[in-house]
Order: sequence, then structure tokens, then C-alpha cells
Amino acid sequence: MKPTVFLLAVLFFFGLQTASSVASSGHAFHVSVCEIEHNPSDSTLEISFKLFADDLEEALKTAGAGVLKLGTPEENEEADRHIARYLSQHVRIEINGKPVSWRFLGKETEADALWCYAEIPGTSSVKTIAVTSTVLLEVFEDQANLVHVRVGGQRKSLLLNHVRTKDDVTF
Repeated sequence: MKPTVFLLAVLFFFGLQTASSVASSGHAFHVSVCEIEHNPSDSTLEISFKLFADDLEEALKTAGAGVLKLGTPEENEEADRHIARYLSQHVRIEINGKPVSWRFLGKETEADALWCYAEIPGTSSVKTIAVTSTVLLEVFEDQANLVHVRVGGQRKSLLLNHVRTKDDVTF
């Protein structure tokens, strides 16, 4: 991953956009951030996804969920079920070479983004983590999915997109 691309994507995602970058979707660059952190005291991997609400809404509509009005007071009561299903279909994680299942915990709204939370219990030792992410790739050609993995005080990052949907880190 090139540091310049990574830095630009992170800065843009966290609100440093100019007036000229605002498109009909509210932003011209499409990016998600996934944080994976090993919690050795609980033997879990804690996962959080930050996604633009309108981008996720578009992907869920494409998947047949209909209008959910994510992050609004009128949000459809089935929204969490649709989000959990979508994320489980588009994010795969392998720990130490073995595929694992994760459990969706819920979400929070932050401005025009959603934080979605999940966990993988029973994870006492982590040497390698492989992540496959096709999140929002079916909707946006320029979609970039940043993945930050923290294990034992070390942080490593991946940049996944249409060209590379899977990558791994070793600790």
C-alpha cells in the first residue's frame, strides 16, 4: 500500500473534503474503514466498520433491501438485519489460516456515517489475519476498503479494492 494513497483516503474520509468534491452522493471518493483489534483478555477480535450511510443504503437497495433510511429517525426496523447480512456476505476473515464466523452486534450513527460493530469470540492467539472485503465494490468502481489490524500493540493496514479484494498481515 502506498502511504500517500492511504493518507489521502483517510483524510478525505474523516471530513477534509472541499466544496468541489461534493457530488450527488455527498462525496466523490468512496471509502470504508474496518478496524480489527485483538482483545487478549476476552479472547475476542473486536471489529468496527465505518461506512457512509448513503453508500451502504445504495448497496443494500442493490441487494434488494429496499429503502431503509439508514441513520435517520425514520430508519426501517429491519435495517440491522439487512446490514448484518450484507456485511457477512462481503467480509470474510481468516485467523491463523482458518476461516472464522463473526457476530454482528449493532451500529451507531455519526454524522453522515455509520459505525457497525461485530466480534469474533474464542480468539486467544493471533499470528496471521487474512481479510477479504468486497464491501460496496458492486456499487462504486472507485471504492477503497481500508482495514487496520491491531494485535499485541502492533498496527498493520491493508488497502482493498477491485484489484485486490484479499490481503493478510502477520504478527
